[in-house]
Amino acid sequence: MSTTGEGGNMQKPSWFSNNLTLGNVITLITMLCAGIYGYGKLENRVENVDRNQSRVEMLSNEKFAAITRTVEAIPNLAYRITAQEEALKQTNARLDASLQTLSQRIAEMNQLLGSVDTKIAVLTQRLEMQTPTGRRASIVPGP
Repeated sequence: MSTTGEGGNMQKPSWFSNNLTLGNVITLITMLCAGIYGYGKLENRVENVDRNQSRVEMLSNEKFAAITRTVEAIPNLAYRITAQEEALKQTNARLDASLQTLSQRIAEMNQLLGSVDTKIAVLTQRLEMQTPTGRRASIVPGP
């Protein structure tokens, strides 16, 4: 069984035809215009991407420059911190020496007050012994 029929050949469909019709011309012109328009839009997009990329690179370079300036100060910062720590240690040593001196003086004052208290107690006993009635003698003599 043949699908072509009895005695005749069926022509295969052709993808390309040499016939140039008005519809084909309009289609070709439309495709050509669309291609030119699309190419122009593509060029604009590429230019926008290039402009944005250069702007982003400039901003990135500025940020990296700022970071570099900050990082360059780090060794200086370490020196400053070390200097401050040393100054703080010296201040602490002076305060410790002052506190130790104050503690010694307070201890000496306590000893002096203790000896004064003892001397007052001894004087009070002597005064009580000197009064014949056993009463405390007043400091101000009576009439």
